[in-house]
Amino acid sequence: MEAGWEKVRARAHAIWEREGRPEAGAERHWRQAEEELRAEEDGRAEAPAVEAVRTAAEAARTGG
Repeated sequence: MEAGWEKVRARAHAIWEREGRPEAGAERHWRQAEEELRAEEDGRAEAPAVEAVRTAAEAARTGG
């Protein structure tokens, strides 16, 4: 299982990708990722957010 920071990193990356890879916003993406993951843990998450992380993680693994 991924360490907590790795999950946050993957989610922040997915958010960055979803926003079109802007030059700025890393801190905001990180905070948003933390909030989304907390919501998932509390049972308030929506499936598209989880899918976005899977997509970003796969892209990171394959270099695309």
